[in-house]
Amino acid sequence: MSWKIYYDDESVVTSEDITWEQVPSYGVLIIREYPQEGTPQAHMGFDYYLMRQGTIISFSIKDLHDHLLLGIPQGSIKFGRWCPDDVWRRVHDQAFDIR
Repeated sequence: MSWKIYYDDESVVTSEDITWEQVPSYGVLIIREYPQEGTPQAHMGFDYYLMRQGTIISFSIKDLHDHLLLGIPQGSIKFGRWCPDDVWRRVHDQAFDIR
């Protein structure tokens, strides 16, 4: 599986560039997940994004306790962020290749 993370400063980091644990943790707007087989997935609008055993999990604050009980490996959690509409539109259109 490969992935791309789109940030609120309009930067993009991919699994080809760096490992999940090394990417910046804050300011995530969209994560595109590209499985080896099947349809690409989009994760957006959540408070937290977690990589657990090679799977990206997106969840909100109300589910944080459950994930804390399971343990969160260092560097595996990323934090979502809201942004101005004009930034969101540009990042969204880039993530979904809308021109």
